[in-house]
Order: sequence, then C-alpha cells, then structure tokens
Amino acid sequence: MSEGWSENKKRKRTFESNGPGRDRPHFNNGPREGRPHGHNYNHNGGGGGQERRAPGNEKFGNRGPFKPGPLRKYTVSVALPSNLVASAQTPELKTMIAGHVARTLAIHNVDEVIIYDENPGSTNLAFDDTDLERERDGVRETSGVFLARMLQWLETPSYMRKLLFPMDHALRFAGLLPALEMPHHLRLEEDSPYREGLTIEPSVEFPAPQNGGTLVDAGLRRKVVIARKIKPGVRVTLQMKRVKGGRDKQYIEADVVPPSAPREKMGLYWGYGVRMATSISGVFTESAFPEGYDLTVGFSSVSSSTTPLSSAAVTSDKKEFEHLLLVFGGMGGVEAAVDADPELGLSGDDCGELFDLWVDPVPGMGVRGVRVEEVLGVGLAGLSGVVREKGKLVEVKVKGKGKGK
Repeated sequence: MSEGWSENKKRKRTFESNGPGRDRPHFNNGPREGRPHGHNYNHNGGGGGQERRAPGNEKFGNRGPFKPGPLRKYTVSVALPSNLVASAQTPELKTMIAGHVARTLAIHNVDEVIIYDENPGSTNLAFDDTDLERERDGVRETSGVFLARMLQWLETPSYMRKLLFPMDHALRFAGLLPALEMPHHLRLEEDSPYREGLTIEPSVEFPAPQNGGTLVDAGLRRKVVIARKIKPGVRVTLQMKRVKGGRDKQYIEADVVPPSAPREKMGLYWGYGVRMATSISGVFTESAFPEGYDLTVGFSSVSSSTTPLSSAAVTSDKKEFEHLLLVFGGMGGVEAAVDADPELGLSGDDCGELFDLWVDPVPGMGVRGVRVEEVLGVGLAGLSGVVREKGKLVEVKVKGKGKGK
C-alpha cells in the first residue's frame, strides 16, 4: 500500500512536456498577440469556499477579484543586470532570488523587465561544472537567460505553463516559489471581463467552430472561440463577450485585445513583459516603444554626483511622462556596465548624463554593499510618489458634458 502511495505521489509531481509550445519560448512572454516584444502546476481550479459553477454558467461582468486602479496610459520599465543571480551558490538560491525579484516587480505594477548584459561578450554561466545533471544535458545557459526564463515562467498563468514551457532543468525548483497571484492569474471560478489565453488546435473533444475562428484555452471549463485566425501556441489577451443565449453554446465568445487594454480601460495591472538586451545601450536603443522612454532614472550607491532618493521627486522637472525607465546596476554598478559598452563612448564616471535622474537609493547605508534585489524594492517604493504624480493617465471623456438640457 505504501509503495502505491509513493508511486502516485511521484506521478503527481511530474508534468508532461508534450504540446504545441516551442522547444524554448522567446523572452517576450511567448508569442503574444498585440505585444511588440503559484507554485502549483495545476493551479487552475477554484480555491476552498468558492462557488462552483457548471459549464455554461460563467459570468463575465465588470467586477473581478482585484480592485481597479487609475486608468494608466503610462508604463514602468525596469532594467536589471544579467549577473543578478550569478553570486548565488546553488540552483535553489538562484531560483529564490528570481522569485523575490518577480514578486517585487508585481507588487509595484512594473510593465516591462529588461535583462541587459553588463559585460558584453563574456560568458557568465548560470550553472557551473559541478552541476552534473545540467552538464549531462549538454546545455550551457547564462545567468541572464536563466533569470529571464524564471521571470517569464512566474508571470505566465498556471494553466498555460505546460504548453509554453516544456519540462526544463532550469525550472526544476520553480515549484518551491509562492504564486504571484497577479490580476491575470485567474482561477477557474473567478469572474473577470479580461483573461489570458493560449490558442489551440481543434480536436475530437473540441471540434473546430462552425463559423470559423480559433479555439483558445483560457483556463475555463469551456474553451473560448475568437473570430480571428491565429496559429496554435500563441498567447492572447481576451475580452470576454456577454452574448444572449451564450450558456447554451459549446464555446464562449471573446475578442482579442492588446495586453494594454485591461490597464487602460479598467485600471488593472496585467503583468510584465520580458526582453533581453545585449548591452546597457541596448536598453535604450532596442525599446519596444517607438518614442523610447521619456523619463529615465539611474541608481548608483558609489557615485558622488547622485541625488538622494528622498529628494528625487522635487528634482525632476518633468511635467508628465508616458514611459518610465529605471536602470539598476550589478556588482560594479551602472558605471561598470557603461565602461564595458563601446557603443556609448562614455566613461562610467560620467554615466549620470544618460539619465534624467541619477539617484542614490540608500544614502549613508550601514553595510559595505547592497544587493540588486534589495535596491530594486527600495527604488520602486521610493519613486512611487513620482510615478503616481507624473504618470500620464487615460483621458476619460464624460458624455453629455457641457451640453444643454
């Protein structure tokens, strides 16, 4: 009896790697329509105490499990060095650091994460030669790739992970991390006008829609159908439709919308995208936004020309911003990354010229050095007032305003 229980337990911990997902997903959260760039693998069911609804009784009203905020037009981007996890001695510690970073980003509503190589051309491996299992796989993965993959995995809703992320040695400790529980990490029974989904191929169980279109798995009891033709394995953001007589239909109807729609139309934080840059100059030149970043902030704990974080709000003369970029340095600071980048033609001592604000996050710190993940939380919290005060919001037009009766 104990042997059978042990065998079932092993089987439960294993998830399949089959499916239409790629061998290795790109670092833009998978192919995602409209975007330019839980520790429980089966966490797609309702929690205890929730009302369980039969298929056909789904509700997609204007309420959801999260309180909406202001209708944000602005975005917050964070640039992190690729060696952030390099100093951790074991794969478990590297995973825990990545999980801590992801949670900090989600808490502060960060929309984009850029992992940049602070020493272009070097090979900083995430796993050394003592990791025999990794070496046996014949894969030599850099710290930056490992960090990007972990951040991307944590941002993805659990019901999409099996298809987007095949079984990967680098993710073997990801199940130890607490779930982020972001607004788009919806459970089976939770109501929301928006959902994330993954396009799938028709099957015997889920035949092709009669009127054409594409089937989407959105973590619900029934599959979703959209009018657009999209290849399988593409991540999409859905706006659920409230169709009369929809409960009697085989599939739920929805529209594909940009990932920015929940943020701009309902004030919902909708996760972060991940991209990689070959150098610190690539953080600026490879931006997904056509106009680039209109407010940039660099952080340094060693420069003598910085402004204390507490004074940053009054120092900035920017009236309003649409795309904010925060750049954090590695062990050698942002200065070392600038020195190693020949494209900039700038000395590390003068790298404050790259930014609108050059900030000391912890003036008078009581330790020899501060870690990147520590500065990240301090910096985001310290600038939250600037973000709320000067971030551009969506203009809401009031119907009938100014018209006579």
